[in-house]
This record gives sequence, C-alpha cells and structure tokens, in this order.
Amino acid sequence: MASIKPNKELFKAHLRYWKDKLGLSNYFIEVDYSLGRVGAECELDHASLCPTITIGDVDEVWTEAILARHEMLELLLEPLKALLWENVHSDKSYRAGHEVIHRLESILPIPSDKEVGYVGKKKKKKVKKGVEPVPCGKKKKPKGK
Repeated sequence: MASIKPNKELFKAHLRYWKDKLGLSNYFIEVDYSLGRVGAECELDHASLCPTITIGDVDEVWTEAILARHEMLELLLEPLKALLWENVHSDKSYRAGHEVIHRLESILPIPSDKEVGYVGKKKKKKVKKGVEPVPCGKKKKPKGK
C-alpha cells in the first residue's frame, strides 16, 4: 500500500467532529504532522488538558477519518489508561485500552466528509467553448467550394 501525506484540513474536520461527539470540548488539541510513518499518536499532559496528536502519512486503510476517530477515542480513554498505567503493567494497560478502542470503533461509524463539515477545495467549472459567432449579414462559406 502506498502512503501519502495527510489532508490537514480533512483530518482537523474529523477531529472537531469526534471532539464534539465524545464530549471532549474542554481539551485544546494541538496537531503535529511530523510522525515518520503511517498512523498517529496521542500524548496528553493531564495537568494541562492540552493533548498533542502527531500524525504521519495515511493510506487506503488508515485514512484521515479513521485516524481521527481512533486518536479521539484514545483521548477519551486516557484518564482510565493513566490509572491502569500506574497500577498495572504498562503493556497490559496499553492492550486493555486498545481492546476497548477497537470495540468502540466497530460500532461507531465513520461520518462522511460532508457530515464533519469538510467541503474541500472547490473544483473549477469547465468553461464550454462557444461556437464562433458569425458577423451579422455575412454567411460563412463552406470549405472546399
């Protein structure tokens, strides 16, 4: 699968959609586009409520919409994961959190780009070339006569 650079505006539109749907309006989300691979990561400083989502490339499976939903679900579960991290082995807390995220992903449909308010770049309308007008009073002579 070929990876491509993410559409930043599309990713942000999906983040805003899930932020609203999941009740995460008290977070100020920073987005960093420097992840050196396909995917995304979410880091949260619990004291500031200012998470940073780092996104890399996207592909046919990990689209902007899917990555945004996944990272926002991680943000939703982050307080519980932090408790587990402190009291349980970190690998187990990571797996437990992602098990819940994957279950939620299976029941939360991906909204369309239009549903999240992304309109994209407007396509330029093709201008039809008109027929060359013939000056009044003059008839165009057919070719070859």
